[in-house]
This record gives sequence, structure tokens and C-alpha cells, in this order.
Amino acid sequence: MTVAIEMGHTTAGAPATLDLEELLATRLLVQGNSGSGKSHLLRRLLEQSAPWVQQTIIDPEGDFVALSDRFGHLLIDAEDHTERGLQVAGERARIHRVSTVLNLEGLDAENQMRRAAAFLGGLFEVARDHWYPMLVVVDEAQLFAPAVAGEVSDEARKLSLGAMTNLMCRGRKRGLAGVIATQRCISAPNRDPTPKGKRGKTRGGIVIRFTGGRESDSFWACRRPMTWTACRTPS
Repeated sequence: MTVAIEMGHTTAGAPATLDLEELLATRLLVQGNSGSGKSHLLRRLLEQSAPWVQQTIIDPEGDFVALSDRFGHLLIDAEDHTERGLQVAGERARIHRVSTVLNLEGLDAENQMRRAAAFLGGLFEVARDHWYPMLVVVDEAQLFAPAVAGEVSDEARKLSLGAMTNLMCRGRKRGLAGVIATQRCISAPNRDPTPKGKRGKTRGGIVIRFTGGRESDSFWACRRPMTWTACRTPS
């Protein structure tokens, strides 16, 4: 059965949809500046697809915790758990097919990266019997793939980069459909826009690039994989 997720409208007024089966078979990158509407679009995607597919959200700023009340997602406050505990939580989420929100709010950059990497590792390393389809949404993905270590240790950076690379380059075979939102710039439409550290097999996936407007009334373009369609997300 085909499930069309309505994300907004094209500039011509036609519905702008994502086919859920297509999305689960590939990966999605959402790119735009701060305040352009990335989180607003991700929330719409999650709300529209929640009845149909298991979801996990890596939430560094607590923007998606309300999904636990509205759709029954298990809310995991990363601050209350060890890295090992979060790895186990990721494994159990897949085994029991539970949708989750990993809330990283309140942690410093180092611990956000370490705990997100541990949880993603649990999702990735689970036994083959539990490779059910899952949307894995990472908001503000540039936080988990820094070009240099900076204020975090090199070990934390490598752990985080490794987890993000596994998700976006190897996760599809394990049923994990990576959806990442980032502020990193795209210099040209035909250039691979995936943040450095997550490039590879992401080329050929779906790309949404914000082009203007504000968060509650934003404009974006969608590429599948080389044809761009101008769209708009309603408030």
C-alpha cells in the first residue's frame, strides 16, 4: 500500500508529498539556515507518518518531546542514563518496535555526542531478526558531525561521526532510514550536500533545501535525485 505524506504544496498549488515507501528505501537530508523551518518540516513529517512507521528522534534541544504525549513515543532523557544504558535502550527499542525520542537537552556538547552515538549504536548493532523499518530523525545534525573536535574530545567526535556514518551509509540495509536536518550550506544544487563526515552513499537520496520564508511559512526545494521542485510548508 502506498502512503503519501503531505508535506506542503508546490508553488503551483499541487500537494507536495513524500512517498513513505520511497523514504524508507533511501535517506533524506533537510538543509537550511537557523529559523528557516527545518524543525517545523521534520515535525510535520513525523506527525504525518507516525501511524505508519516506527520512529526515533535524536533531539538535542527538546523540540520533539511533545510527540510522547500525542503519539505515544517513549521519551528517553539522556541526562538520566549512562552510555551503556542508552545503547541497551536503542537495542530494546528495535526489539520491541517502540518509537522513541532521545532528549539530549541539558547536556554539554561532549555528552550529547557520546550519548547519541551510544543510542544509535544500539539501533544499528541489534540482531538481524529485528531489522524492522524505522525512521531515524536527527535534528541539528551538524552538532554530531563537526569538522574538527573543537570544544569536545577527539574520542567523542570519532564516536559521533562513526555512528552518523553508520546511519547514513550502512543503516538502510538494517531497516534504518536516516533523516538529518542541518544548517550546513549547500553551494550548488548538483553538489552532494551531506555534511562532511556523513558523505558517501547519501547521494541519490531525497534532499530538501530551504530557500526563504520564516519557520511557520517556509519555502523549500525538493530533489529526487537531480530534479528540483519548489515547495512551501504551511503553518
